[in-house]
Amino acid sequence: MRQLRTLGALMLIVLTLLTAAPAVLADTAAISVAAYLDENGNGKLDEGEPTVAGGEVTVADMDGNMVALVPLGDTSLTIEQLDPGQYTVALAPAEGFAVVGQDQILTVLSGGATLNINFGLTAVAAEPTIEETEEPEPTATPQPVATATPIKIATSEPTATTARATVAPTAAPAAESQGGLARVSGILVALVALVLPLGVRMLRRP
Repeated sequence: MRQLRTLGALMLIVLTLLTAAPAVLADTAAISVAAYLDENGNGKLDEGEPTVAGGEVTVADMDGNMVALVPLGDTSLTIEQLDPGQYTVALAPAEGFAVVGQDQILTVLSGGATLNINFGLTAVAAEPTIEETEEPEPTATPQPVATATPIKIATSEPTATTARATVAPTAAPAAESQGGLARVSGILVALVALVLPLGVRMLRRP
């Protein structure tokens, strides 16, 4: 008997939960998010525009508290069991893409509603990566060695000197003059010798 009563109580609890679950779910809301390639740039999802996978979806409440952070797949993403209220939905796109228009959307959810949000993307060129190269260490440049410059000594060129022959006076004229004097004196002596006896003779005459 006790086992039957226990089993009956468990079944009653399960039935109560099953009947209350739809009412609880009906009071919550959901957000469906998708990203697409906006080929014409009009900010609207047109027929034939493909979805873009990658990136992250962030959902924050009105106080700025993060409610959900979910990676975005190649199809739409649905975030369920959100309390009714104001939310901010943001998308961080995958590498190589940028959001067309606003990357954050402010929305208000009501109980039991599902809101569809589509973010248009455009492809952007990847920025070139600049590789940092180590700068070579400066090498010491050899200093020029001072070399002794030979000093040129100015030498005077030997000048041609013309030797002038100087004729030393010879003693010949003196000898000739002495010889002449000797002759004159000889003549004078001879004259004196001739005149003196004549004078003596003349003095001796009475």
